[in-house]
This record gives sequence, C-alpha cells and structure tokens, in this order.
Amino acid sequence: MKFNDNYNFKVTVIIPTFNRSEYLPQTLESILNQTLCPAQVIVVDDGSTDNTIQVIEPYLDRILFLSKENGGKSSALNYAMQFIKYDYVWIFDDDDIACENALELHFSAFKSNENVCFTYSRHYEANEVLDIYEESKIPKDVDFGLFQRLLLGCFILQQGMLVKTSCYITLGGFDEELIRAQDYDMILRLSQFYHGKLIDIPLTIRRHHKGMRGSSESKHKHIERYTVWNYYDQIIFCKLYEILKLTDYIYPGKHEIHCLNNELSPDLKKTALLYRICVMSRKGLWEYVLADLDALGKNNYLNLSLEDKCNCQMTMAPPNPSVYEGLIKNVSLIRKINEICSKSQMGHCLKIEFIKSFYYQLRKEKKLVFSILRCIFILLGFSELKYLIRRFLLIKSIS
Repeated sequence: MKFNDNYNFKVTVIIPTFNRSEYLPQTLESILNQTLCPAQVIVVDDGSTDNTIQVIEPYLDRILFLSKENGGKSSALNYAMQFIKYDYVWIFDDDDIACENALELHFSAFKSNENVCFTYSRHYEANEVLDIYEESKIPKDVDFGLFQRLLLGCFILQQGMLVKTSCYITLGGFDEELIRAQDYDMILRLSQFYHGKLIDIPLTIRRHHKGMRGSSESKHKHIERYTVWNYYDQIIFCKLYEILKLTDYIYPGKHEIHCLNNELSPDLKKTALLYRICVMSRKGLWEYVLADLDALGKNNYLNLSLEDKCNCQMTMAPPNPSVYEGLIKNVSLIRKINEICSKSQMGHCLKIEFIKSFYYQLRKEKKLVFSILRCIFILLGFSELKYLIRRFLLIKSIS
C-alpha cells in the first residue's frame, strides 16, 4: 500500500449515500484499500433511514462522516465540496467498487499528461453479487471531440473519473434541480471546457441491483430508470439547445477548415444541424428535431456525406427504449416528419436514410414489427409504396 504523502498528489474521495447500508461497506473497503491511498475520504449521508450510521461506525477513524437532510445526490455533493482539502476529487457511488489500482493509474495518467484536468476510464458491469458480465466500450480516439461524442449519450461513469478540484469550483457545482442525470450534466460541462485523458482499461465495477433510486421524494425502481433518466436528460438538453452554438456540434478542427469569415460554410452548417437533430432525437425532444428538419429544408444544402447519412440513421434509432417506442408508436410525429421532409430535395434525401434505419431495425426487432412497418409506409408515401409493391410482384412472378 502506497500513501500519497510520497507524491505531490493528494486526493479527496466523496461518497454520497442514501439508504445503501447493504453495499456501502464494500464500497468503502475498495476505496480505503487502494494501492495508492486517498488523503481524505468523505462520506455524506443524504438523510438515510436505514442503518447507514451503524455500518459506517467502524470506519469513522479513517473517514470524514457528514450528515444532512435528504435533498438528492446533487445537494449532497455540493455540501461535501465545502470540506475538500486537496487538489483532486474522486466522486464515487455508494454501491459500486473500485479496482485496487484505480487511483494509482489515475495518478500515472495525470503525471504523463500535464495539460489535462481530468482522467476517465472504462468500467465493468456486474450483477448484485458482483459477478462481472461485461466491459464497457469507449469510442476510438475519444479524447478528440469528447464533448461532441458525449452529446449523443454518456459512456463515462463519474466514479471512473478523477478531476481537479478547481474544475468543480469553476463550474459552480452540481445542478440541484437534477435528481437523476446530474453526473451526465457535470461530465458534459467538464468535457466542454477542459481536456481529459482516457485510461483505456476498466477501473471500476458498476453494480446493478433492484434497489430504489433517487431522493426520498423522487424514488423509482431499477426497471423505471430509462423513463426517469430521459426526463432529466430532457431538462439538460432543453438548456443546451438554447445555449450551444451550431459550432459546438462540430468536432474540433473541422470548423477551422470550413469556416468562411468566421461563419460555418453551408456544407458544415448542414452537418451541424444533422448532428443536433440526432442528439435531440436521442432525448425525445422532437419539437427541436422538427424545427431543425424544417431549417434544413429551407436551404439548398449539398448532398449528404457518409457522416451525415450515419447521423440520419441514428436519428430514427434512439437507444433509450422509452424514447424509441415513443417515436415509432407516434403516428402523428412520423407524419409531421414526412410532411416537412416532402417539401424539399434535401428532405427527400433525409427520408431515404430514415427509411433505411427503420429497415435495419426491422431485421433485428421482433416485438415492434407492426409499428416499424407503419413508419416505413408513412415515410414512403402512397406512390413510392405502390411502385415497390409492383416491383416486388414482378420479381416474384419472374422467379
């Protein structure tokens, strides 16, 4: 065991907890038994009603234990921030496990990359008894354009990140309006304004269990997580739609090449709009999708690039099950998309990619076949559908 007094590298760990007495001791053991020990460990109890105080008692000589009224994870973290003594912060969930060399490898990454403000790693997925069944995947070359990639969805865990304390202070702490997705919100802000470095191995174990989540006033079950997460994702992305510029949806380096007089070229503006459409569709913010589709149709943009086509196809395949079903079962929405796209040549190009996406989904989806077929028929239109049926019948008769 190495004590980080030997280095100019001291870490404060913050563990917010609420009614997780069953798992908290294992989490603490994994933190306190790191090969490179944290200098300070703060456990902040957000008004637990179970036996958290009893299970924490054996650790009181090695941690700072704080207690507050229940207000949610964000308020617990903001409260604990006042007690941080050191330059680096490791926020850790109360039911997950740190690999024993996690902190040491974070330190090594910081030491080798002096310009970064945070490090982040992959993670393992495990069941309630910590049987590992999967390793997380992170896109290649992710450090380049990390913010833009994260807009599509969060593939980083906060417990897999080590962050300079000054970053949290500058960003103003966690948004207490968010009972869920506060991690995602903070990770987006960190990646937008600071450079990070990937440690391309799993350093944490995320435990999946059936326990309740959220604050005492906003509890939800594990199976309800997709709907709840999306509700809070929408809060975040409604704000981002108003705040972000179109250039923020372009990967770094591209806008320097394609800008004319400090403005996006028409082709790059098209790509930025399509990327924003894809981002907003994944959160189920269809009013923004429709507005941007309309904006695309009113301009004579160039043909779709391969990147544009991929973004179009992803638009019709949001990964959140509640958002996806909300799309393909919403006949009125699909008709509005068809109506907007039918007004322009660009819109027709988009419809082709949307139909391709639904076709790919049809090949792997078993339960929602009728809804997907209905989407395809609406987007095809009567004349195109009649033409395809004739071709199909002709081919059948020849064969």
